[in-house]
Amino acid sequence: MKYLKTALLYFIISSFLNATSQVTVNKDGSASDTSAVFQVKGDNAGNPVEALFIESATGNVGIGTTTPGFPLTFKDIFRDKISLYGPSGNHFGFAIQYQLFEIFTNSTASDIAFGYGSSSNFTEVMRIKGSGQLAIGTSAPDTSAIMELSSTTRGWLPPRLSQSQMEAVSNPAAGTYVYNTDLKTLCIYNGSEWSCMDKQPVFDVQFVCGDQLIDYRDSALYNTVKIGTQCWMAENLNAGNRINVSQGQTDNGTIEKYCYNDIEDSCNVYGGLYQWNEMMSYKTTAGAQGICPEGWHIPTDNDWKILEMALGMSQASADSLGWRGTTEGGRLKETGNRYWDPPNTGATDSAGFAVLGAGFRVDASTYSYLHRRATIWSSSLLSGSPLIRRLDYNQSNIYRNTSYKIRGRSVRCVRD
Repeated sequence: MKYLKTALLYFIISSFLNATSQVTVNKDGSASDTSAVFQVKGDNAGNPVEALFIESATGNVGIGTTTPGFPLTFKDIFRDKISLYGPSGNHFGFAIQYQLFEIFTNSTASDIAFGYGSSSNFTEVMRIKGSGQLAIGTSAPDTSAIMELSSTTRGWLPPRLSQSQMEAVSNPAAGTYVYNTDLKTLCIYNGSEWSCMDKQPVFDVQFVCGDQLIDYRDSALYNTVKIGTQCWMAENLNAGNRINVSQGQTDNGTIEKYCYNDIEDSCNVYGGLYQWNEMMSYKTTAGAQGICPEGWHIPTDNDWKILEMALGMSQASADSLGWRGTTEGGRLKETGNRYWDPPNTGATDSAGFAVLGAGFRVDASTYSYLHRRATIWSSSLLSGSPLIRRLDYNQSNIYRNTSYKIRGRSVRCVRD
C-alpha cells in the first residue's frame, strides 16, 4: 500500500512537472526519458528493468528497450518473445534464436495450423504437426508421409523450366523434380542426369503411331510410321556423342556415334552410325532396348521379316539370305536423287519408311557408299554374327545377310 501511494504520488508529480505531457512510472525513482510519451520501469533484484516505453516522436512501443525502431519492438536478446496460453499447460509462442525466427509449441502432441476465419469459425488450409509432418488440405496426414497434399479440385504444380533452364540447374540433388515446358513432361534428376517420363500410361495413351516420337534423353524428335501391325521410327536414330572414324566405340556409359566423314551435320541428315555392340548397349539378347528410347527396341530379324511380309514378301523369301523379294525395298526408299544416286531403282516410299542412302563406316579409316547404300542393323545373330538389312541405289528388293560387328551402320527402332 505504501508503494502504491508513493508510485501514485510520483506519477502525479511527474505528470505535473512534465510540460510535454509525459507519463512515467519508474520504481527506481529515476526521471522519465525525455524521448518518451509513456514509460514504465520496474526493478529486478535491485536492477532497473525497462518494462514499457512509448516513444514520443514516433509512437513506437518498446518492451524491454527505450529505442523501439518499429511499431512494436522487443529487447534485443535471444529468447521467447511472445507467449500464448502459458506458462502452465501447452505453451505456444514466438521466439528468436540467432538468425532464426521461431513459431513453436512446447509439445510434440500440439500442432500449428494456418487458415482463415476466426477462432470460433476457423477454416484450416495447412497444418504443421508436432511430429514434423506437413499437411495441406488435411489435418491428419498419413503416418508414412513427411508431407501430404490432399485435394479433389487442385493438382500439385512443380517448378516449370524449359530444357535449357533445367540443364542449367546448379548441382541438382538426386530426386529433384521439374516440369519440362519444352518436352511437356515431368523430369527427375537421377543423380547423374535428367530422366524424363516416357513410358508412363498417360503418355503411352496419348502417343499414336504416326505422331512424332520425343526422345526425352536429348529432346530429339523422330517421325514414326505404322506398317502392318508394327510401329517403326521413320528415320534413323541419331543419339549420342560423335567420335571420329579412327576411334572404337566403347562401353563407357555414354552413347557414341559416327557421322559420315566425321561431319556432325551428316548425323543430322542421315542419323548416326553405330557398331553393333554399342547399339546393343553391350548386351546380346535379341530385341533388347539397346540405345533406343524407352518403350522402343532394336528390331529383331523376325521384326524385319514381319515388316517385309507386310509389304508383300513371301515367308520363304523372307527366310532366305541375299537379295529377296521384288519391290519391297523400293517401297521403303526415299524417292528422287537428293539422298540416292540415280537410278534409285523402284523407289516409291509408299510405306512411308523414308530410307536414305546413308552409307556406313567400313573400318577405322573409311566411310563408304553414301547415296548408294543403306545398311540397317538387327539385334539378332546368325552363327555369332549380326543380321542386317541392306538397300541399294540400283535395287528394288531387300538384302539380308550377316555383317561384322565393328562396322558402323544405321539404326531403326521399333515400338515394344
